Amino acid sequence: MMNYIGAKQIQKFKNDFPNEKFIVLAGSSHINRQYTDIPGLAELTGSPTVVIEDLQKDNQTDVDIKTHKAKPDVLIRMDPTSNVAQITQGHISVKNAEVEEPRSPTFRR
Repeated sequence: MMNYIGAKQIQKFKNDFPNEKFIVLAGSSHINRQYTDIPGLAELTGSPTVVIEDLQKDNQTDVDIKTHKAKPDVLIRMDPTSNVAQITQGHISVKNAEVEEPRSPTFRR
């Protein structure tokens, strides 16, 4: 039920602001049906999935986009103690990529 309501909210935003881009933050069980048999936001909205996770969490450096359980479109594994990330999209993989320090975010309502 939550994925259905979330998908309706995303569609409302798309209709209200057709030229705007946005990011939806959701837990892993809501992104797609890889964890459950319930359609996730990716299936319901036709949106790509991006998974961002802690590189040091499980020390599994061999996990990539093909072997990750969520089967994301983009996988970013970051080391929270440095500016190093492994970024994978499709067949492209960049290991030990330098990540710029974030600038102050600009929020609009």
